Amino acid sequence: MGNAITIANNNVTIDCNDFKVGGLQAGAGTQTNGIYAMNRPNITVRNCNVRGFYRGINLEGSSGHVVEDNRLEGNTFLGASVRAYGSVVRRNQMLNTGGTTNNPAERALSTRYGVDVLDNLIDGVFSRVGSNKPVYGIEIGSSPSVTVAGNRVRNLKPDGTGTGSVNGIFINSSLRAAIIDNHVTHTETKGIGIKCISSGARVKDNVVGGFESQLAGCNDSGGNDLFPY
Repeated sequence: MGNAITIANNNVTIDCNDFKVGGLQAGAGTQTNGIYAMNRPNITVRNCNVRGFYRGINLEGSSGHVVEDNRLEGNTFLGASVRAYGSVVRRNQMLNTGGTTNNPAERALSTRYGVDVLDNLIDGVFSRVGSNKPVYGIEIGSSPSVTVAGNRVRNLKPDGTGTGSVNGIFINSSLRAAIIDNHVTHTETKGIGIKCISSGARVKDNVVGGFESQLAGCNDSGGNDLFPY
C-alpha cells in the first residue's frame, strides 16, 4: 500500500502538464494510489497521465475538489475516486480500468457526497477471467444532489466467463440526481445501462443501448433513446 504522490496541505493544485505518473510495473496486485489526499480541502488535479495504480486518483473527505483533463489508463481497481462535497470530475479520459486481484468490483469512476460528473470518456472496464466480478462505468453514492451529464461510457466487460454483472451508470442512495445527455453503450446484451436505487433520480435525454435492460429503477423524464442492440 501507499501513494506515489501524497497531498499533505490544503488548497493545492497539481498540474502535470501531461507528464506521466506511472505504476504499471507493480502489476495486478498493486494497492498503491497514484495521487492521494485525505481531508484536504480545495484540491485540483489536472493534465495528469496516471497509469497502473490501484486507484489512479483518490481524494477522500473535505470539499471543493476539481479533477479535470486527466488521462487515467490501466488502473486496476478505480480510475478515480472522489468523496467530497462540492466537487467536480470533468473532461477526463478513463481507459482500460480493471484486473485487480484485491477487490470484488472494478469501477472507472466512483463518487460520494455530491460530486458532479461531467463530460468524461470511460472506455473499457474489466475484471479478471473467472473472477465473477461486476464492473461499473460510473458509480454515484450517498449524494443529496448531483448531476451526471455529457459522459460517454462503453466497453464494459465483467470477466472472461461472462458471469459478472454490468452497470454503465449506477446511482445508489442519491436523492435529486439528474442524469442528463449521457451516451452509454454495450456490445454483449448484458447488464443494465443506467441503474437507479433512489426514488428521486431523474434521467433525461440519454442514449442507452446494447444492455439487457437499458434503464432500471430510474424516473424517466423523457427524451431518452433506448435501444436493445
